[in-house]
Amino acid sequence: MANKPTPVKPHPVRKKPVGRFHHGDLREAAIVEASLVIERDGAPAVSLRKIARKLGVTNPALYRHFKGRDQLLAEVGLRGYLDATRRMAEAAEGSADVRSALLGAARAYLHVCVENVGWFRLTHSRDFQDEYGRLEQAPVLGELAERAERAVKARLCEVVHADDADDYYRAFWALAVGLSTLVAERAFRRVETDAERLAVAERVLALQVDTLLAGARRH
Repeated sequence: MANKPTPVKPHPVRKKPVGRFHHGDLREAAIVEASLVIERDGAPAVSLRKIARKLGVTNPALYRHFKGRDQLLAEVGLRGYLDATRRMAEAAEGSADVRSALLGAARAYLHVCVENVGWFRLTHSRDFQDEYGRLEQAPVLGELAERAERAVKARLCEVVHADDADDYYRAFWALAVGLSTLVAERAFRRVETDAERLAVAERVLALQVDTLLAGARRH
C-alpha cells in the first residue's frame, strides 16, 4: 500500500509586532502623535520619550528621525503652515473678485487657527517666530508661502497701486492673525461659545475688508 504524501504545512503569517514601523512610518506617526498632544495638552507637554513609549518604540529609534524635541515641534509647525498657506492660496486664486478673494483667504487662515489652537499657540509665539526663517527654507513651504502672498497681492493690485501692495498686504495679514488671536484665545468676551466667537470674527472680517477696500479705492 502506497504511503500517503505528507501534507505541506503552510508558512505561518508573521504579523508585524506592535511598535514596528516601516521606514518613514515612524517619523509620520511621531508627528501625528505630537500634534495630538499639542492640541490636547499644549506644546510644553511634548516629550520624545513619552511619544516613543506611546508608539511602542525605543528612544534611539525616534532619535534617528528627530535630533530633539525642537525639531519635532518644528515639523508640527510646518504641517500647520502648509495647510494654512495652501487654503489661503486656493481661496485667493479661486475667487471671482477682490473682496471675495480677501475674505476667503483671511477666513481660511482664521479657520485653521481656531481648529488647531495648540498649533496656533505654538507657532505664533515669539520664540517660534524667531525660528520661522529656518522653516521657510523648506522648499515646499517656501513655494506655498510665495504662492499665497503672490495670489493675495495680485488681487490687491486690482484696486491699489503696485507700490502700495506690500503695505496693504501687511494690513490684510494683521487682520487675519489678529482676529485669529481674538477667537483662539477667547478674547471676544460678550459671547459665550467658540461658535459665537467665530461668527463674530466672520462679521468683523467682512467689515474690515470692506473698510480696507474702501480706503484703497479712494487712494
